Amino acid sequence: MTEPKKPTVSSALLAAAAIGALWGVLENGARLLTYRLDLIHGEVTVPEHGALDWAATTALAGLEYAVVGLVLGGLALLLLAPLLAVVRPSSSAGWRVFFAPRFAVVFAALFLNLFWWSRFASRRLGLEFMRFAYGEPWTSPKRLLLSAGFVLLSALLAAWLVFALRRLGPRAARARAAFLVVLFTVGAGFLLREHSLARADADRKTPGKANVLLVIVDTLRAESMHCYGYPRPTTPRLDRIAEEGVLFERAVAQAPYTWTSFGSIFTGKYPRNHGLVKMDPTLRFDPKQNVTLQSTLDAAGYRTAAFMTGMLSNASGLLDGFQTYLEAMIGRDPVDRVSVWSYFRSELVVHAILNKVRQAVDADFVASEAIDWIEEHADERFLCVVHLYSTHTPYDPPSRYDIFSPDYDGPIDRFTTEMATLLEHGQATLSPEDHQRIVDLYDAGVLFADAMIGDLVDTLERKGILDETVVIVTSDHGEELGEHGRNLWEHDWMYNTNQLVPLILRLPERRGARTRVDCPVELIDLFPTALELVGLPKPKDVDGESLVPWIDGKRPKEDDVAFCENNFYVSIQDSKWKVVANRFRDPADPPRLYHLEADPHETRIVGAKHPEVLEEYLERLWAYDEGFDFSVPRLTDENPEIREQLAQLGYLSDRPNEGVRAREAEEEGEEEEEENDEEGAPPGGE
Repeated sequence: MTEPKKPTVSSALLAAAAIGALWGVLENGARLLTYRLDLIHGEVTVPEHGALDWAATTALAGLEYAVVGLVLGGLALLLLAPLLAVVRPSSSAGWRVFFAPRFAVVFAALFLNLFWWSRFASRRLGLEFMRFAYGEPWTSPKRLLLSAGFVLLSALLAAWLVFALRRLGPRAARARAAFLVVLFTVGAGFLLREHSLARADADRKTPGKANVLLVIVDTLRAESMHCYGYPRPTTPRLDRIAEEGVLFERAVAQAPYTWTSFGSIFTGKYPRNHGLVKMDPTLRFDPKQNVTLQSTLDAAGYRTAAFMTGMLSNASGLLDGFQTYLEAMIGRDPVDRVSVWSYFRSELVVHAILNKVRQAVDADFVASEAIDWIEEHADERFLCVVHLYSTHTPYDPPSRYDIFSPDYDGPIDRFTTEMATLLEHGQATLSPEDHQRIVDLYDAGVLFADAMIGDLVDTLERKGILDETVVIVTSDHGEELGEHGRNLWEHDWMYNTNQLVPLILRLPERRGARTRVDCPVELIDLFPTALELVGLPKPKDVDGESLVPWIDGKRPKEDDVAFCENNFYVSIQDSKWKVVANRFRDPADPPRLYHLEADPHETRIVGAKHPEVLEEYLERLWAYDEGFDFSVPRLTDENPEIREQLAQLGYLSDRPNEGVRAREAEEEGEEEEEENDEEGAPPGGE
């Protein structure tokens, strides 16, 4: 029996490229199928595409993956050549399969796809056997066990496929060559098509009076910023921007969590008017029912882009109206809506993995992407929204910003949501040094965000367009750092640690420089303010009011109040008083009145001392709460249907009751004051 002819290096690389191309074609086809499933479930917005786009994305995916296969095949030849040399020709062909370059490529393709898509399989395809590892980090024992199974399955399937290809002999080689030639020809044609589409879009003119750069730092509380009076130097760049612009000292977010607050920022509407009342993958913001900042400027000819770090995604509906968007947390490259290929390309596994690698290497990844985009479009009128995440859990800043606790030698090197949950439920405790370490990590995140904002502004200045740009810096909500009694952490609380956010505007030609506004304003005011500053009219059905009169030093009203709500409470506040009320009007959780002038940190409930004030503000608060088409049923009217409705809307939770915690904290504070009085010490210590 004659010995089979050994494949040459060129034939091995040709096989690897062909297998890689087939990998891309199949993966793109699978992605098209999942888009269809997403459309059926109403989960994602897919660009309009027809048969030509299907063909184009498939050919281009195959072309890209042919290059990937070629690279993997070449690496496999380099790594496996010594092993192949010691495997005797008479050795079992079965063993030789596992050292073949084409096996390495097929194995890599199968494993990477199984590993990546298993994260979504339990939800999208109902594969129950994967559900036990859903949401687990890659290094967890559950994920490692599942990955080991994928290694075995991928190896067996790859070996079977390589055996099948060998049996085809010379015919397989000719078929691979023909496949690659056709793919290259078709792919090159579609690349030219994509390039012409991009060029046509680039020729669009964008008139307007000014650009808009809107930076939203997720979970940034105003009281941790030096320009808002914090003693630490956490915001050196923003200090300068505030000196050159307008700083609003009491900007109130309309919700203490992300999606709902972003909905109010983009639409200028209160939460129940824009409809995105909770963070839930099954709930979608409806762009057809809401005019947004980005859709308005898009219609006016502006170039629009959003660079998002956190949980906001195209699937939420909040990114509609942005021509370009980046979803960093999901692990996707920037998408240009003019190109269907751009959309599909961003979700290919190889690009997603490379994106994650880039983020691991570049801590400033989102800001860097935004800077590149601004430099590319500096000669156009644009809206650029940049969503930064350095002050959100986990608090894990780059070492160059972790400067506030150099002598700390305790156990906390980062702070996570899991740690916060343990603290909130009394399952863990902190020493004073550990508590301060968490604050130090948060402050380092503030310093990191400040540096990235400084880089963005430096880019505008370097391109000569800073004085042609409205720069807005704000946050969607603040953060609780264990201040109020029994360890409340993170957000979705109704204290001003969550509600008061920074709002700084730096305007062309330094209009309004060094202005500080001390009365409450709301984030719904940003939309009409930005439009007035670029010379566009305010749309109908917008709840917010332009802040331009404040910028020009004119006080429109003295009695402005600001509202905020989450799934359990509603609040009203002005510069002097604040009321937080259980939105179900639960008798066991009565409203809380705080005297902000005397007690800015909200440690004492004073409704019993000022019943007339409580009654006045409650009347206004209930008028707000009942003034929407969508109202929340009262818990006192409870029946099974109402409870089911509340659960679906996210209004029922096992999270610690804020009202109970507030009263417990107040009682503990009173006991401490009594002990201090008995000992002759001044209240609150020295």
